[in-house]
Order: sequence, then C-alpha cells, then structure tokens
Amino acid sequence: MKKVGLITEYPPYQAGMISRKYLFEELKKYHHIQLIKWNDKGKVRRIFSPLLRLIDLTFLLQSNDVIQIEYEPASYQLFFLPTIALLNLFYKKKIIVRVHETLDHKFLYPLYKYFHDFFFAFFDIILTHTEHHKSLLGKNIRRKTLVLHHGVKINDSLLRNPVKGKLLMLGFIHARKGCEIAIKAMAHLKEYNYKLYIIGKSQNSKYLKFLYSLIDELDLKNNVIIKDKYISEEEVNHQLKTCDIMLLPYRRITMSGILTHCISHLIPSVISSFPQIKSIMGKSVLYFQKNSEFDLVDKILTLEKGSNRENLIDELSKLKRKYSWSVIGRINAKIIQDL
Repeated sequence: MKKVGLITEYPPYQAGMISRKYLFEELKKYHHIQLIKWNDKGKVRRIFSPLLRLIDLTFLLQSNDVIQIEYEPASYQLFFLPTIALLNLFYKKKIIVRVHETLDHKFLYPLYKYFHDFFFAFFDIILTHTEHHKSLLGKNIRRKTLVLHHGVKINDSLLRNPVKGKLLMLGFIHARKGCEIAIKAMAHLKEYNYKLYIIGKSQNSKYLKFLYSLIDELDLKNNVIIKDKYISEEEVNHQLKTCDIMLLPYRRITMSGILTHCISHLIPSVISSFPQIKSIMGKSVLYFQKNSEFDLVDKILTLEKGSNRENLIDELSKLKRKYSWSVIGRINAKIIQDL
C-alpha cells in the first residue's frame, strides 16, 4: 500500500462532486488515502486557489508518496498547475493528473493546449476518460496518458418511480450544455404533456437570463421549470428516481458525469451525437443531431411510443457492470501501485 494524497477541486461531499467521493472510497481499499483538507463543509468554492491552499498543498506533498489530482481546468485558478510543478521540483513525488474536461473554443483552444501540454510534462501519468480526449493532447503527453473511464455507482437501492413525461437536465447550467435547445424542443411538445426540469447552479447570469427570456417568448412557463441552485445528494437521488427521460443536448463535451447516473439508474436518455460519447455509450442511449431541436423532439417521441426503451435499459445494464466504481477504482489503484 502507498500513501496517496488526493486533491479534489471541490469538497467531495458536494452533490456535484459525488463521483470524487466514490473514487475516494474505492481507493481506500488499496492505499492509505489522505484527502486535501477542507474546512468549509456546506459552503461552495467555485475556483480552487493554490495560493490560499499553499500550506495544505505543501503538507500533502510532504506526507505522501503519490499525489492524484482530480482536474477540471475551469475549477482551478490558472496558476494551479505551475504551483504544483514548482513545489514538486523540491519534493519529487509521483503525480497523477486525472483530467475530466478540456476546452473546446475556436480561439482559446491552441493557447489552452500549449499551456497544459507544457505543464503536464512535469507529471508522471495523465488520465483521461476517452480516447478522443487523449488524442487532443500533445504527442509527448499522449505517451504518458492512460484512458480510465468514469466510474458508475451500483445503486440497486434506488427504486425508480418515473413520472411520465418528466424530462430532466441535471447539473451546472452552462451554454455548452445546450439548455436552450431543450427549451426550443419543448415548444413542439406542448400537446404531449411533457414538463422539462433544468436543475443545477448557473455558471453565467447572462445565459440564465437568456433562458428565462426564451421561456417567456415561447410561452413555456407551465412546461419548463428552472431551479438555479446547488443540489444535495438527496435531491439528486429524488430527481433520478422520478425522471422519465434524461436530456443531454450538449453543444460541446469531453465526458458527461450525468451519463454515469443514467447508467447507474438505468434511465433512458437522449444525447447530442458526438463520436467520443458513442465510443463509450454505444447503443445504450438515443442520439440526435447536435443543435437540432427538431431531431431532439423526434427522439423524445420515439421513446414516448415505447420504441427502443427496453433495448436501451438492457444496454445500460451491461455498461453498469463494465464501468462500476469497484472496477474503475481497482484499475486506478493499480496505476498508483505501479508508479
């Protein structure tokens, strides 16, 4: 067993970070795990500041053989990676960076890629969730990159009781998630008695105002409900239990944590068609043409008729076993052990 310091961008007991909690629990079966100190239970920090946490980071490096970083670029200040790289020039510990997201922006992406390729070179192993994400990294970084899929909670205790016609979008509200596509689709579904729930904390006040104005414009106040808030684990479970269909109309994506909930709870889902998602999800979800509310409507009505629903659930059951946290945690623990 090795001593492993685990750095998470948020406290792992926050609802949005439930997957970090599951990883933490699995790794503890194989190694001595020390989570970076969090004193602000119940509060939410949007961006991890390395200068404010410098003492904690230094202590973690001093106390452990290996450091694993759960890394979403938007959740860390820009100089987080440089700070870790500089500190480790002194401590010389093995460092794993598990990357959950990348930047998909026409103008900023080249700069983003150069910055991360430069600092990833200081670390020992990079983990991505998909081969597609790995392919976006520089050639030298790809040599030290392994693909480790997102884990899935085996949750047989959650007995689903779906409310017919309840469509759900769960998680942070952001333009890249295509909320407006789902709202526009609802304008064509009024006669079918569907109701769309968009639940999660907004990441951009202007985008949230735009969504509310779109709801007013399309006269959908009785059809679309937005709950702009951080969600507790109990609320997440309630929404998953009562959801009829999960909507994931992404404009851009590396990997979706919400999809792991869909696998775990066998929830029929409709998602934008991306090669990187198809390589993981296969035939377990319905795909619609990206940015097309008309094709989204068509796929929702396909599920309304009962077509493919049982087939989707069968395929989700297979993925549930393949990507369970016990499997993913064991692989991650072996990667640590082999360093």
